Amino acid sequence: MAHTLAYDGIGMGDTQAGKPLRGERVTRWASATMPSLPLDGGNSEAFFHHAAQALMDTLPRSQRRTLEGQDHAVAPDAIAPVVVEFFAG
Repeated sequence: MAHTLAYDGIGMGDTQAGKPLRGERVTRWASATMPSLPLDGGNSEAFFHHAAQALMDTLPRSQRRTLEGQDHAVAPDAIAPVVVEFFAG
């Protein structure tokens, strides 16, 4: 999937610069009313946990879940039930 990374970067613009959201950038996302599911792995590096929490704090209808025993490369059998539960709810 490495060949798609350039497109991901273009689509995300400066939102992946590692800088905290502030000001207008926060209020822009606060108006997103769709349910969202920020996920992180319990074994992931701290910045993944911080990012998931920032999404939780910013998006009004988010439900953060940490997948214990997982890192950034989550096993399909660990993530599937969480995603199914989210979409079924």
